[in-house]
Amino acid sequence: MTETPQEELVERLLGAESAADPRERLREVLDGWRRELGQDRLPIDVVGLASARGIRVAPVRASGWDGRVYVDEGGQVTVEFDARQALVRQRFTVAHELVHTAFPGFKRERRYRIDDDLDLALFSRTRAEEERLCDWGASVLLMPDELTWSYRSDQGLRAVERLARTAKVSLEAAGLRLVTRSARPTVFLVADAAKEALRVRYAHAHDVRLFVPRGIPVPSGSVIARAAASGRRERGLEPLPGRSQRVFHVEAKSYPIGRGAGTRERVLALAWPSTVSP
Repeated sequence: MTETPQEELVERLLGAESAADPRERLREVLDGWRRELGQDRLPIDVVGLASARGIRVAPVRASGWDGRVYVDEGGQVTVEFDARQALVRQRFTVAHELVHTAFPGFKRERRYRIDDDLDLALFSRTRAEEERLCDWGASVLLMPDELTWSYRSDQGLRAVERLARTAKVSLEAAGLRLVTRSARPTVFLVADAAKEALRVRYAHAHDVRLFVPRGIPVPSGSVIARAAASGRRERGLEPLPGRSQRVFHVEAKSYPIGRGAGTRERVLALAWPSTVSP
């Protein structure tokens, strides 16, 4: 997962199989938890999974963080999440914190983890290896391969919408999940309005050599800009924001966040290299 030396906790997770992919070992653990309870349909009951493992889940009115997991003086493992957040964000936070407990020694060492903005940090390369694995593990826990095989990124944003609705996850989490496991080169891009300008918030490229800078303005007249203006699904053939002139099939749609005067424009896009049929 990374070219840097593995963290000690990740090494413990792998045990004697130190050269293995930690994601696969984590997948085995998480799938085992789910199968033990017979959870074979979406949405996954993450609170039920936690309860079955003796972990208390409690809503709180947090200040400055999305969730945390810790062991109290009596040895009780507790997951807390910000109850003010949207339900889909709460579910991802609980799943993320629960994955922390999959690493060997969590309860014995009374470790403590607090996570700030998980919505913004999803799959960020600057996060520590354990945190990235917990991001990935939360996604796998909420959207297991064996329960989501019929949802594919090449089906476009409608597949993202269906998966988000069925799994009770955010559109962004669903889009990232479909792209990271895609069988073909795909880019998932999120743009939103900042100071009246539509800018890229982040882009995740799978099997594509591409760099889309965070915060770069979205060109006017582009598929993404048209989607923001029309509120409809837009398609086209063009380069993505940035210096690269590589041409992509782009599908974009606006999914505004908030209500009334507090509404914020958000556009999601899927893109495939022009040499690959969408």
